[in-house]
Amino acid sequence: MSSPAGMKGGRGGSGKGAGRGGKGHGGGKGHSGSGPSPQLLTANIKNAKTLAELFRTVAAYESHFNHIHLSACWNTLGHMARDDPNRSWFEQHEAALEALVQRTTIVAAGSEVRARELANIAHGVAKSGRGGGAGGGTMGELMTALARAIEGRVTDCNSQELANIAWGFAKVGHTDASLFSALARVAEKRLDGFKSQELANTAWAFATVGDADAALFTALARVVARRLDDFTVQGLVNTMWAFATAGHSDAPLFAALSKRAQWRLAELTAQDIAQAAFAFAKIGEADASLFSALARATEQQMTQFNAQGLANTVWAFAKVGHMDAPLFTSLSRAIENRLSEFNAQDLANTAWGFAKACHSEESLFKALARSAGSCLSDFNTQDLVNTAWAFAKLGQGDAALFTAVASSLVLPHRRLGELNAAQISNIAWAFAKENQVLVGTSY
Repeated sequence: MSSPAGMKGGRGGSGKGAGRGGKGHGGGKGHSGSGPSPQLLTANIKNAKTLAELFRTVAAYESHFNHIHLSACWNTLGHMARDDPNRSWFEQHEAALEALVQRTTIVAAGSEVRARELANIAHGVAKSGRGGGAGGGTMGELMTALARAIEGRVTDCNSQELANIAWGFAKVGHTDASLFSALARVAEKRLDGFKSQELANTAWAFATVGDADAALFTALARVVARRLDDFTVQGLVNTMWAFATAGHSDAPLFAALSKRAQWRLAELTAQDIAQAAFAFAKIGEADASLFSALARATEQQMTQFNAQGLANTVWAFAKVGHMDAPLFTSLSRAIENRLSEFNAQDLANTAWGFAKACHSEESLFKALARSAGSCLSDFNTQDLVNTAWAFAKLGQGDAALFTAVASSLVLPHRRLGELNAAQISNIAWAFAKENQVLVGTSY
């Protein structure tokens, strides 16, 4: 069985504003006299009304930018880019953006830049949407330079800066084990001083980069459980997702999260519902009262679910064994109308979920067979096995689909060689049950 993909913390939180960085007005260093004073340059950056105006200042004076100017510039850029409906702004200002990136990389390596400016820059880069993962060209080089500079000043960071740095690096997909290890050790000792959003964003960030630091998550669980009344609904759901994704099971925390989610059920969006179900299922917390409440909420908001949310909800309820027949019937109707939006893993997890729940819907499975047959090349090996198993389990044999699955396993990549013992057993059972021949094999 493959767990649903995505659900990356849902709405993913958002690092809070610009930390302590907004107070400086720019020092006198680096001012050659050929441009505006450092104080005026800072004001021009902060007072820019449009991206075009901001990048005109960058193009004219980036060589004069010090650490305070860069902090202000990235903070302003992050807010403007996030709110700008023109998503191709970076193409229009490519040269100035590249100059800003290179200047920031140089200054980040210097001795004057402080933790607060580094945090603001990392946060601004992430909010601009132009950050790059490791190896991602000059943006990747900038994030690496920021990581090394922050690592050397991490003990100077306050709680908001620690959370914003972790969030920023996770948001751009720049995984830096050394930096996150340093962040974890400092944050772990200061969590009592974190605000609720900072706690949620820190958990989300570490889970997103795949750093399930046991000591940090243990400390987070202790503090979060005491502070749940301060969390927004998004913070609650993102925290569930983070602990589940990190594989950090903490029964008292999940019991407390369950109670809060049920108390605030009316505030949950469709995405929140799907994400909460996913998190509890993934971590193996089959809280019956929570899933009963989520089932009711799902029925009420069914039309608001996206394709991934529908598939993951089926997967989650089946995974924990919460077999709610009316819910699965409603999900079947909703999914059948939206199958054109499903990707390969959504299709596989939907089929698996209905089979695991022993809930047969002939019309849905006919539609699933058509949709799966048209995109089997996108299925990974586990999804192929799960799909064949699901159709056989419910007696929904489809000769064309099984022939296509056989071809996908044998040709062109000869994926039969990738199967483990359990997969071989499941695929052999499925084909035998449906009296299908796995052509080209000895199975």
